[in-house]
Amino acid sequence: MNKMKHVIMCGGSGSRFWPLSTSKMPKQFLKLIGNKSLLRLTVDRLLNISSIENIFLVTSKKYEDLIKSEIPEISEENILYEPSARNTTAAIYYALKTIKSKNNSSVVGVYPADHYIKSEQDFVASVKEAHDLITKYKERVYTLGIKPNYPSTSYGYIQCDADNENSYKVAQFCEKPDLDTAKKMIESDSYVWNSGMFFFDIQTMLDEINLFVPEMESLFGGVDVEDFNQIENIWNQIPKISIDYAVMEKTQKAFCLKVDCGWTDLGTWVSLYDLLDKDKDGNVFEGNVFSHKASNNLAIAKNSNIGIVGLDNIAVVEHNNQILVINLSDSESVRKIIDQLSDSDK
Repeated sequence: MNKMKHVIMCGGSGSRFWPLSTSKMPKQFLKLIGNKSLLRLTVDRLLNISSIENIFLVTSKKYEDLIKSEIPEISEENILYEPSARNTTAAIYYALKTIKSKNNSSVVGVYPADHYIKSEQDFVASVKEAHDLITKYKERVYTLGIKPNYPSTSYGYIQCDADNENSYKVAQFCEKPDLDTAKKMIESDSYVWNSGMFFFDIQTMLDEINLFVPEMESLFGGVDVEDFNQIENIWNQIPKISIDYAVMEKTQKAFCLKVDCGWTDLGTWVSLYDLLDKDKDGNVFEGNVFSHKASNNLAIAKNSNIGIVGLDNIAVVEHNNQILVINLSDSESVRKIIDQLSDSDK
C-alpha cells in the first residue's frame, strides 16, 4: 500500500461553474466548500493513505503557478504538464508512462480533482480494498461505483454482474439517463453511479490502452516523458478521447467496488446547492443577497448586491462584473453559453 501511486487529473476548465470558474481560475482551484480548494481537498484525502512523493498531478501548463501555490509541498517532477487538453486517456497514459519510467510495477489510482467526499474514512477503506484486490488479481481494472440515493440524470451509471469478494464484474457502462430510466435503474441493486475513479496494475492499464488506442504506443515510443519539449512535439497527434470511451466500455477486465462514502461530483450549480446548508426557506446565500418571497435558490454575490423577489429554484451568481441567472434544474446547460463569451470572459 505504501508504494501505491495516485494520479490526480486537474487540468480541466470547469466551465459549468462560470462565472466563478474561468480559464484563468478553474473550478479545481476554487474554495467552493469550506476554506480549501477542491484540489487541496483531493490531495489531503490521499495523504491519509499515502505520502506526497506518491502523488502525481496532471494539469495544464497554464496552471503552473496555481498548482505550486495550492500544493507547494509537491515535487516538480510529480507535476505533469499537458501542452493542451486532450481528454483523460492522454492524461492517464502520460502519467503511467512517467510512473513506469521510475517504477517497474505499481498499483495506481486515478482521481478527478473536483469531487467532494463526505466520509473520508469510507473512501480510504475503499482505496485500500481496491489495492488489495489488484494485488491479488493484477489483470483486473477496478472502478468505484457509488451507491445511488436518488435517480440522478447528471451521472453515468455502471451495471454490475455477479458478486465476488465484494467486487462486481462490470456488465456495461451507461450514458446519463433520462429521469424515467434513472428511476428504474435505482430500483435495481445492479446499478451504481460511475465515479470516474479507477484502480489497476500499471502494466495492465498500459496494455489495455495500447490494445484499444494503438496510436498511443507508437506516439510515445522513444519519447523521454520527462522532456516537455518531446511531449509537446507529439501531443496534438494524440487521439482526443476519454478513458471511459477508449478503454472502460470495451475492456473485459472491468470490475466495480460498490461504495457509499457521501460522494458528489461537483459538476453543476445544483450539485453545489445540494451540499450546502439552507436557511428556513431552502435558500443558500453568500455575500450581499436580499430576498422576498423566494425559496430554494442559490445566490452568490462576490462584488455587488443581489436581490431576488418571488422566484424559486434559481441560481444567481455574480463575480467580476459577470452575472449568471439559471434555473437550478437546468444547470447542466451553462456550457451552452460559454462559446458565446469572449476569450477574456471565459
